[in-house]
Amino acid sequence: MQSVVIHALMPSIHHRLTGGSIYNRRILDWLAQSGEVELHVNALPERDELPGGLWLVDSLCIAAGAPALAKRVDTTGVLIAHYLEILDSDRSHSARAAEESSMLRHYSGVVTSSHFARNALRDAGFKGTVEAILPGLDEAYRQPTVRSPDSPGSAIVTVASLLPDKGLSEMLSALETLSDLNWSWELIGDAGLDTDFTREFCTRIARSSVSDRIAFRGALPPHEVIAAYDRADIFALPSRFETCSMATMEAMARGLPVVAFRVGGLPDLLPEASLKGIAEAGDLATWRESLRRLIISPAERHQLGEANRCAADRFQSWDECGRAMRRFLEKFLS
Repeated sequence: MQSVVIHALMPSIHHRLTGGSIYNRRILDWLAQSGEVELHVNALPERDELPGGLWLVDSLCIAAGAPALAKRVDTTGVLIAHYLEILDSDRSHSARAAEESSMLRHYSGVVTSSHFARNALRDAGFKGTVEAILPGLDEAYRQPTVRSPDSPGSAIVTVASLLPDKGLSEMLSALETLSDLNWSWELIGDAGLDTDFTREFCTRIARSSVSDRIAFRGALPPHEVIAAYDRADIFALPSRFETCSMATMEAMARGLPVVAFRVGGLPDLLPEASLKGIAEAGDLATWRESLRRLIISPAERHQLGEANRCAADRFQSWDECGRAMRRFLEKFLS
């Protein structure tokens, strides 16, 4: 890439251990190896000081970036679309989605974290340049782990921020109906993004008849997340929507079977064997039955886990992700 300054507009959660923030930090660290990256967190400089040039903007900051980009002809905006309502089939006709469509006109290019999101953005009428650059997978997740096909365990792990759309309340209800089975649930994720929901959800866990089987760990560093995957037998993600799902990629690489919904870009990650077992969006009964089947079937857990591990071999590294981003940004520096 030419020696230029890349201005990055990132949200206030930039330093948190959420999937989108991890993606952004890895990309910016890579770009900083070959050029200068000027980071702006949750705010732009005053209008008179707004520098021209290339701006890389997180989708949580789309509204802040759009008017600033519109005011100067010597700026180019590229959006990293981790989530937009315009991509979400349940919300693509909302008032917010219409606002996003208007704001997107000020961006010359968009990076999505899945092919699904790239296609959805094109279908929504975005005329700029769109590139799908999937997250990388840390090499630590690729290290081999041994799982016995006869393991009697039924430890379930979920890695997701505590937010209503992650389906955690619905999962708790499902687990309560499976109380006749031998399972445990370990939940890992950021509890500070929606404090009202976190408080209500934790209160509900405390009052649940299965509370003694549930452990909430909060956000954890990667080496502790890997350890959680390795002591688990099943990865469960009941999200209503996922643009991609880095946690699913990581769990697959650790050889875990996946119980999830067929939403967003998540199905694109899974091999055919695992796709057969995931539920259609909103079909909680089928999702619950898939979870029940894996809890009681060590052989099926092992078979699907190994299929997922093999499929994870195709996931790119963060270096490949960074190089893809650099190539994409070079299009706007010509």
